[in-house]
Amino acid sequence: MYNFGEYDLVLRPGKLPICQLIFERVGMAPKGGLRSQWQGQSGVTT
Repeated sequence: MYNFGEYDLVLRPGKLPICQLIFERVGMAPKGGLRSQWQGQSGVTT
């Protein structure tokens, strides 16, 4: 999820419904593999 707005968005369970979900078709694997700051994450952090 990404907030394109200029202000912070606080998400609270049960308080703010999500209104859009976008799926994209990928034609090939990314070059150089996938590197993400969340790679290896095993739970929710606060």
